[in-house]
Amino acid sequence: MATTTSQSNSTPDPSVSAGPPHPSPTPGWKPPSPEPFPEPPSDGIHHWTLSAAWWCKRNGLTAENARKKIEAYDGKLRRPLAPGEVAESVAKAYGTEPKPSSGREAKPRWPLFNKSARDHAVAISPVQRIVDLRNYSQPIPTDRVAQQVAEMLFPGNPLVCVGGTPGVFGTALLADFNDSLDEASFIVPSPMTALTGRRQSDGEPSAHTLENTGSRKYLGVEFDKEESLDAQAALIAHLASGAPLVSICYSGNKSLHALYDVEGHPEAAVLKLFRYCVSLGADHATWSRCQFVRLPGGWNVKTNRRQEVHYLNIGNKMAQLPAPPELKDDTFPWDLRDGSVTWTDNPQALYDLSDPPIVDGLLREKEVVTVVGAAKTSKTWFALAVALAVAIGGKFIERTCYKRKVLYLDYELKEGTFTRRMSMLANARPDGFFYQCLRGSLRLPTVDEIVTLIESEKIGLLVVDSLYRTGWITEENNNDSTGRELTVLQQITSRTSCTIITVDHTAKGGGNERSAVDAARGASSKGGFYDAILVLRATDKGPDPEATYAILDPVLRDWPRLKELPLVSFSWSAVRCVVECAGQISGNDPNLVAARILDYLGADDDGAGIKQMSSFLGMSETSLRRALEQLITAGKILKEADPHHKQRSIYRLVPLPEEDSEKPPAPSDAPTP
Repeated sequence: MATTTSQSNSTPDPSVSAGPPHPSPTPGWKPPSPEPFPEPPSDGIHHWTLSAAWWCKRNGLTAENARKKIEAYDGKLRRPLAPGEVAESVAKAYGTEPKPSSGREAKPRWPLFNKSARDHAVAISPVQRIVDLRNYSQPIPTDRVAQQVAEMLFPGNPLVCVGGTPGVFGTALLADFNDSLDEASFIVPSPMTALTGRRQSDGEPSAHTLENTGSRKYLGVEFDKEESLDAQAALIAHLASGAPLVSICYSGNKSLHALYDVEGHPEAAVLKLFRYCVSLGADHATWSRCQFVRLPGGWNVKTNRRQEVHYLNIGNKMAQLPAPPELKDDTFPWDLRDGSVTWTDNPQALYDLSDPPIVDGLLREKEVVTVVGAAKTSKTWFALAVALAVAIGGKFIERTCYKRKVLYLDYELKEGTFTRRMSMLANARPDGFFYQCLRGSLRLPTVDEIVTLIESEKIGLLVVDSLYRTGWITEENNNDSTGRELTVLQQITSRTSCTIITVDHTAKGGGNERSAVDAARGASSKGGFYDAILVLRATDKGPDPEATYAILDPVLRDWPRLKELPLVSFSWSAVRCVVECAGQISGNDPNLVAARILDYLGADDDGAGIKQMSSFLGMSETSLRRALEQLITAGKILKEADPHHKQRSIYRLVPLPEEDSEKPPAPSDAPTP
């Protein structure tokens, strides 16, 4: 048998260039002018590969060309690049999984051990003891066992890789090993394609590499952490309904090694089965196609014991094990990120981690946003104006909009009314704007049907007007159900990358005296759900007595707090509606300061103290105390002794009265021209 060593990266092509930049996914949104390609530091090579990958992404290179460019760097490096190091950095920067290069396969993320699933699998297994395996096995050879079993497993005399120890192995035609197989310990569970391949560590030829391993034939499974061989047998038998179980042998030490026939099955299906195996406690090392497994009937050189065969069923000539109930991989899909790896202090990288904007300063890609306003604040006109501006890539209240295909689902207006409003708002034919009026429909679209439409039509912005008409919220005043049911909106954005704007009504009484996050009618869990809440507060501060005005008071998760709030005006004529910014209102306006205090206290049931609120709201303690006293006088908040500090006070909201749960008819939110 031959000995081997490991691999190296193939020499990259230094002539690879960046090529023409790819168009930005957000027309009009461009990163700063490209900086020079980063030079590697004296240490921290891995951080350099990540910085270089971000540079390539910002400069329009594809992920593949980024990998080639970084690997082609011919400057001085403190150490050689590790196998897969560049591919991993490129994958992080581009938000993809690393693609396997020649002779290398991507490493899946494995689930954590699920004890309850393991116990259930053992309980329902058709086999509870190792001795019972013989009852289901075809006859097991008694002479030259390893040679005969290997010939059954690999008919036709293919190339196979066999090892006496992990460091002593060889690849040859099966027949060339003759009877030496009975003294071997390991075998690769797939046929080989060549006598040698290149090792991943140094590129040197070896008889045992991933590069010269053929397509997956058998899946090896080992539960070496189970102390009981009977429990191992039960788990192995339980898995026989996922793929045909062909052999089980004893390692000669402490575990059973099983082989399942997966030849010809899609790799994704095999991976799903193996992930389930890992969740039950299987060793994930055997996922690699070139990983050695114990040769049935071979010899364990460390323990000087035969690797006894306990079960054979090759070619399905004998009856299979009784199938247990259908396998269901219903464990939670943990996908933890390592903060020490993802952390960055690169300003451009931090900037790029935010999703691209759709409306500057207000709205980003993949967000779920709601527009909230009392009657006569023109919220539907507002939402429709935003949608039309995004569809054409124009301006909205002096903010740049980045063009997206728009779908507007209106659940309240008659089609004629909606078409009239759209025509009054749009200066020209709004290409890229689509709508459907669902008022009176006996059957409303499901979330899956909406997702299918978004994907097929490549919709970038969905407007739902109004939320309570969709039927997605069953109990509007129930925090538990509302928070759970609103998750469908996040499911749409995560599945499609589409942004969603919902239009919602304020609570009973109009919402003008309530905090921004508490202004929407119904359960308070709505406030913490949205990425942004665009609250329209009616005001008479505008200069034109014929126009309608509202202050846009947004609560933003991924944008800086606005110091100056837009004063939005709505001006109507018989054929036109103009929505524009008529000026700015200071964020220190007493009415708005009161609203923000209510907003802050509404998010904290335990109340808050002066210093805590002053720091968060960016107000002096003197100004804050003045505003708090006014709210106490108005009966909006309570002042109480801090139970944790006798000399301090805390402030909390006065509980709101129970609201009428009956939905009112949709208000008319604009005058009829």
